[in-house]
Amino acid sequence: MFGGISAEYGVSNDFYAFDPVNLQWHIIDRYAGQAPTRRAGHVFEADKDTNKLYLFGGRGNTGTATTSIPLNDVWEYDVFSRKWVCSSCQGYESHLTRGGMER
Repeated sequence: MFGGISAEYGVSNDFYAFDPVNLQWHIIDRYAGQAPTRRAGHVFEADKDTNKLYLFGGRGNTGTATTSIPLNDVWEYDVFSRKWVCSSCQGYESHLTRGGMER
């Protein structure tokens, strides 16, 4: 699980993994590369064939508590090397949010 939003802390870039054996969540705070910026309303998918996680878009914080901007970046996280890579960080403006078209 990546990011999200809460009334107390605002937009987050916290990164968690679930341990199904012990039924516990663990924060992932040691990884290579720069992590994606804080966001909510993004798409986060797993590819079991490549052992990578993919994150797209969402809405990011502009520095104020009441304003957010649509994000248009694609990140991949390699589970084995524990490394984030930005696959497409060309810009932040997008008409795509929450995994679909904004009307």
